[in-house]
Amino acid sequence: MHARDIGADGAKLFYDALVAAIDVIDAVDDGFAAALGVGEDDITCCPALPGTQTVVSTFREICGDRPVAEAVAALYAYEAQVPEVSSTKIDGLRKFYGVNKPAALAYFAIHEEADKAHREAWRTWLNEHTEASSNDEAVATAKEALAALWGALDAVYHTRLAAKRAGAS
Repeated sequence: MHARDIGADGAKLFYDALVAAIDVIDAVDDGFAAALGVGEDDITCCPALPGTQTVVSTFREICGDRPVAEAVAALYAYEAQVPEVSSTKIDGLRKFYGVNKPAALAYFAIHEEADKAHREAWRTWLNEHTEASSNDEAVATAKEALAALWGALDAVYHTRLAAKRAGAS
């Protein structure tokens, strides 16, 4: 999407999203995995789960090959839910796993706040550059992106469930 004409405001949104992604990667590297006792070798040794691979390929195709409004709609659909999901994850990590160190929760804390601004910016871009009466394709693309995201979560759950079953036998 970055190589296509999305205007100055769209380019700024895209740049801000990239900067936030780098901050998130740093937060994960600095705290979350380490707090759970997971080393870098544990993270990099294995291929991504099929559901994760599907998310990546779906977003690459949407952002690389489709009209800009569809790409922005997909990014908005993702970022619109992230702040509340991040809050829930922080609560769950504290309650169910005893994860309380700020460095361990930084990944989610960053998303809790940064994506409020991102979702508003994407929403504003969509409102300024699309017509509500003719955005069926953008809505369908947003739903496709969300299905891929939720499918990745389902894949994590099913992988964990299979591992538990294998350990019980």
